Amino acid sequence: MPLSYGNLAWEKIWKKRMPLLNKDELEKRATYHPPTDAAKRLHEQVRNIYLNAATFTMEKIPESREASIAQTKLEEFLFWTNAAIARNISNVTSER
Repeated sequence: MPLSYGNLAWEKIWKKRMPLLNKDELEKRATYHPPTDAAKRLHEQVRNIYLNAATFTMEKIPESREASIAQTKLEEFLFWTNAAIARNISNVTSER
């Protein structure tokens, strides 16, 4: 009998996971992606959003474990958003 989570069989959940990495995907992740002008503008917008949120958190939120975690999550936002732009450069347009 398959493991279940609520009413869903575990096999259904497992099949919906991210596909396993292949060599092309690994190379894409490890390759330098020179930014286009549109990508540069998006990177700048992302940095500005990060700086505004991180500055607000530093200046307004009491120092605490939670504030530290919030800063870490903001850094993750910066990293993953810039990675999404760089790794998918062909999908970055000036209209965004």
